[in-house]
Amino acid sequence: MPLAAATFVVLGLLTPARAAELSARGPAECPDAPELEFRVERNLGMPLAQAAPLGFAVVFEPPAPAQAQYTARLETRRNEVDGAASAQRVLSARDCGQLGDAVSVAIALAIGASTAALDGVGPASEPFTRQPASPEPAASPRQDVAPPSPEPEGAGLQPVMSLAALIDSGSLPAAGAGMGLSIELRARRVAVRAAGTLLFDQHVALDAGEGPGADLSLALGSLSACTTPLGTFRSHVVISTCAGWELGRLSATGTGVQAPRRGNQLWSAPRIDVGVSWTAPGTALGLGAQLSVVAPLKRDDFYLRDLGGVFHPPVLVGRLALGADIHF
Repeated sequence: MPLAAATFVVLGLLTPARAAELSARGPAECPDAPELEFRVERNLGMPLAQAAPLGFAVVFEPPAPAQAQYTARLETRRNEVDGAASAQRVLSARDCGQLGDAVSVAIALAIGASTAALDGVGPASEPFTRQPASPEPAASPRQDVAPPSPEPEGAGLQPVMSLAALIDSGSLPAAGAGMGLSIELRARRVAVRAAGTLLFDQHVALDAGEGPGADLSLALGSLSACTTPLGTFRSHVVISTCAGWELGRLSATGTGVQAPRRGNQLWSAPRIDVGVSWTAPGTALGLGAQLSVVAPLKRDDFYLRDLGGVFHPPVLVGRLALGADIHF
């Protein structure tokens, strides 16, 4: 009995315990280690504690400056009993959530192949040999890569163009409509936006009837700096705040008079924007909404000779914009 017990203990020490290990790091919008473990165990149908003794290290990286895809570097470390060297591969996808699914499938397939080999799966009449792992689905071709290097926080500028329809209250005598076009350069947490806005012409009559009046219009451009208080600009849903300045020209042309005259006035105002945007997963298209508050600095009566005063800007102006985005 003592000899049998000692033999059992020795065999237990020589037999490698099954337990797969997994670590992951990367941007906040990418799956972390617990989430990857859940996806792998769901694909395997068993906990990692009962799987083949493999080690996996996953590093998610945000899109590079010339790309629009996340990358994942997967390193597989086999135990000493297998005698196999570590292997690396790279997977990529536009959406980090979908990339996490591809990584979990690759890990599950590697664990499944090693588990089957350790259990001696195969015809009984043939000697035990290691079976090659099945081809693993990947979002990009397999590559041999060097160990990942840290990427600076501001790297990877992404251009975004937006076209929006807007409603304005205060820039012209009555609430009106217009359109805007903007180009934005986004890093991870900051962005710079240049925009142009055109408000459609409005007619104002000095009298209640069809007497003299004027047609007013406003064209302006703006430059703003933006940040996102929650998450990053790489997320599917982005809430952003911006502060900037706009310059433009308020124009009016007299109507209902024998000699119509045209007048112009400088429009200069600081502005604050609060916006929310959503990008469809796996695409470069999105939708956005933005609320702007503008404070005109020049608020003199807009005066046309032979007509008199036609407009006096208010202290604050409000605008609501709804539009579509495209990410390059």
